[in-house]
Amino acid sequence: MPETVWRSPEGRRLSQKLAESNAPLLETIATIDALGHRLLQRMAVATNRQRPDELVGLALTRRAVTCFAGLRVQAENSLVEPAKLQMRALFEIVLAIRYLNYGTRKSVGLGSESASRVRLTRAKYYIAAAIRNDIHYRLAHLQHRFGRRAIGRALRNELQDGISERLRVLKRDFAAQNHRFGPIGSKPNKYFDSREWYSFGFRKPPVNSVWALAKRLGWSLQYAMFYQPLSGLVHPTGIDRDLQFTASTVTPRSVYMNDAFESVANWACIMHFFGLKCVAGCYHPGSMPDIRRVETALSSVIGPLDTVAPDAWF
Repeated sequence: MPETVWRSPEGRRLSQKLAESNAPLLETIATIDALGHRLLQRMAVATNRQRPDELVGLALTRRAVTCFAGLRVQAENSLVEPAKLQMRALFEIVLAIRYLNYGTRKSVGLGSESASRVRLTRAKYYIAAAIRNDIHYRLAHLQHRFGRRAIGRALRNELQDGISERLRVLKRDFAAQNHRFGPIGSKPNKYFDSREWYSFGFRKPPVNSVWALAKRLGWSLQYAMFYQPLSGLVHPTGIDRDLQFTASTVTPRSVYMNDAFESVANWACIMHFFGLKCVAGCYHPGSMPDIRRVETALSSVIGPLDTVAPDAWF
């Protein structure tokens, strides 16, 4: 990077200090990151594009690997607060992977069976929901005015053609799933669906949120630890995570505050590795020896760390 490009001296100093004091943990993060990239490449070669469950499995794996790679870069640069956001997103991705592969079961292990037939059904709901979200997005644009100007005719035609094409796909390939979601563009939820793609796998009460899904899958504790506390970074709440007070002063906390580095790294590694085991077992069993080799290194480095989140976590 050219010397004329400004970087925070504090950020450089703290990232260097973090690298020196946490070398084994950073090496483990890199090892798991590499495993995710290897698995993603193998799955890409083996995926049958005619199988929606394999396509969704591949897509979610890519999303998890991307999220973990971003978390790694942020953590290595002592940007632990943004890394918490990646971890929050990773929790939601891994929860989706678990539901896609194992449905409503609360107990899931490395040897848990996953029937491709029911994975296929869940994957169709996932894709149908994504198509419907795209249609809702286009409908919102069609009815939006930028100041006093309506959108131009060319863009309007493009949006309408896109909606028509997606409606044809829903009718042709996902008719049953689309029917259960209900009419598109109906009130009161004109621009979004009132049910999530995973809602249809559960009986009452409805499962329409990350919290409800986590609770039904037995991950209430994980939600309380990894998702809800970090929501304040997404939805601004409170001031204690941003400001420090003494009897007479108030100062902003460091942008590069890394008090929670070990907790973030510890749980992110465990969570991402669990997701990789799930997708490898279902979509690329040939990668299981690779998974087991990395698991040995993971337990030897991650295990001894203090897993109780410090005050800086919240």
